[in-house]
Amino acid sequence: MAHKRLALPLLLSLTLVCLTLPALAAEDPPTVTAQVVHSQTAYAPGASHPLVLRFHIRPGFHINTHKPSEPDVYPTKLTWEQNPSLTFAPAIFPSPRSYKPSFSDKPMEVHDGVLEVRQSFTVAATAAPGPQVVKAKLEYQACDDQSCLMPETLEVPVTITVAAKGKPGKPLNREVFGPSGQPGGKKASGQR
Repeated sequence: MAHKRLALPLLLSLTLVCLTLPALAAEDPPTVTAQVVHSQTAYAPGASHPLVLRFHIRPGFHINTHKPSEPDVYPTKLTWEQNPSLTFAPAIFPSPRSYKPSFSDKPMEVHDGVLEVRQSFTVAATAAPGPQVVKAKLEYQACDDQSCLMPETLEVPVTITVAAKGKPGKPLNREVFGPSGQPGGKKASGQR
């Protein structure tokens, strides 16, 4: 009879542990995710083209600007891996917003919500037609109102399709780039 009295609480305890382990093992969602917004279906060799990297920052978090006003603040950086067929110009970040977290005496310039980074690139005149995969790397430090996480790097694989000569790509995402899919489309307010 004593075995039965001990077995039921033990069985209930084990069941409770088994049910809670998956919840304890679950990771937090990523702090920053990325989306590539193309201006064309394929990009002509020997020309420059626009592209947007749209970063979604988890609610409750922010990342620092790429040009912080304080020397001890970790700047956000966007770099591209080398590719002989593609040359990337410096990224254009939108204006940050001023924010004073509880852990700082001074306001900081930060990005939160959706961060759209505009990028232009040139396809070499000698580039072979077809897809080229290149990685963009966003280095950032995410913070909430209480503290900051360790700096992270988000690698974003970007597939750029090089058009065959004489067969230009079609414009995409006209609401972002304008009707031609070329530079000069709508720009985000406050860009610098």
